[in-house]
Amino acid sequence: GAGFSLSEPTGEVAVLVKLIRVAMLAPVVVVLSLWFRRSRAEAGEHPPAVPGFLLAFAALALINSLGLIPDVLREALVQLSGWALLFAMASVGIRTAPGDMARIGSWPLVMMLAQTLFLLVLVLIGIRLLGV
Repeated sequence: GAGFSLSEPTGEVAVLVKLIRVAMLAPVVVVLSLWFRRSRAEAGEHPPAVPGFLLAFAALALINSLGLIPDVLREALVQLSGWALLFAMASVGIRTAPGDMARIGSWPLVMMLAQTLFLLVLVLIGIRLLGV
């Protein structure tokens, strides 16, 4: 939304970057899940190799990509998704205190900056290669 408030091309690039970030989530979650599973197995616990929400996400993405969801239902789900995201972001914002953010240290900020720089370089390379 912020990208489109600047211009149409900026909004399109923002959407592309967001899609890349979302696409990166699944492999990262699987790797982390397997890593945590190995450490928990040593303690005698046996959590699932892949979280259920990730399997559900992949299944729904596949069903949608195959065109098996009627347009009316898809539109309703898109609207519901937008509202759910809005409420989730508002909830996080309401519950986040500046003091708590200061106590977690700089590591999350460094990681966020690193990911942002990575995506910036990736998009710039893509723009250069596509000649946009």
